[in-house]
Amino acid sequence: MVKHLQLLLIILAVLSARVTGSWTSLAFVIPDSYGDDLNLKCFDFGASFCTFGYLVKNNKWPLRWKEKYNQVFDILVHRAYKNINWFSFDNNELGRCCRFQNDMYEQEGRQKGLSPAEYYYKVTDFSHEGKRLNYLRVSNNFGCGYFIWAVGFGQGPLRVIEDTPRSTPMELETYFLIQGTAIFRFLTTGELLEQLTFLWFKQAFICPEKPWFCLEDLVHDEFKRRRLNENSTNLT
Repeated sequence: MVKHLQLLLIILAVLSARVTGSWTSLAFVIPDSYGDDLNLKCFDFGASFCTFGYLVKNNKWPLRWKEKYNQVFDILVHRAYKNINWFSFDNNELGRCCRFQNDMYEQEGRQKGLSPAEYYYKVTDFSHEGKRLNYLRVSNNFGCGYFIWAVGFGQGPLRVIEDTPRSTPMELETYFLIQGTAIFRFLTTGELLEQLTFLWFKQAFICPEKPWFCLEDLVHDEFKRRRLNENSTNLT
């Protein structure tokens, strides 16, 4: 049964290429006791990061709702939500599963034409290839830059959501990202896009708590290196 489910997810991952061309982002909440409600809740979970969900902007027709969608998604998510820190932010099930996750699938999955298995694959795919910084939720730091409270990586242009939009341009474009007692500073948007990659985010925020994600990267990179060496050998 498990092997059949894994095969199904692989097939659906290939089929889900149909969402390419749309804006997509795997979004994360930064834990911090000085942020807003979501950041504080993530901080209280004791996590180094919290998965928020897979965000999608496209023009696809929604899938016709079927009762089995929630049942299938419950089964999939309940097995994995702790592994990726996809905790519920709903006060009625805080830190658990699965109403919040089902609501996220309804809004960002089914309504955007994705099946439960397709959305599950997207939200649990922590590979960094093909993903660039394209989502930020920020608040201004008294005109001296922005604090970053949420980030997202995927396909499409950068979208910046400011909690308290300003009527005048910010004097400084600097961005601050807090991790415990450490503060990372990015002086410009260009520097932010260049340095705040998904690989860097994983190494700084995800892998200290979930080291197997970086081990997967090492295995994948080693496989690519060997394939390149084999191809080079065949050409000589």
